[in-house]
Amino acid sequence: MNELKNRLKDYQETPKSITWDRLNGRLSARRTQRKINQFRNLSIAAVFIALLAFGFMISHYVKTHNPAKFTSNEAPKMIQMEQLEEVDEEIYSLEYIAKIKEDYSNYKTDGRQF
Repeated sequence: MNELKNRLKDYQETPKSITWDRLNGRLSARRTQRKINQFRNLSIAAVFIALLAFGFMISHYVKTHNPAKFTSNEAPKMIQMEQLEEVDEEIYSLEYIAKIKEDYSNYKTDGRQF
């Protein structure tokens, strides 16, 4: 046994070039597949993080904005200009409406943007 071991100790055989080509092809295929898998995993993680961020953004928007300010089930009520002085909200004040009217007329005459 020891004699066989000594004989095979320095034994070398060079494989054919076709064998090396096959081995290199398999190794490069594995490297390519590994890169594809890493890219796929990173893409999945990025999509997950984007969806999570979008969900948090929508959640934050819903919590901080009151959609009832802009929508209502009630029929619109007609308000006459004389009644506007009694309303406390700034958007309905006569000064605000006059400012909007003035800005709009200035925009139409000299093309300035406000």
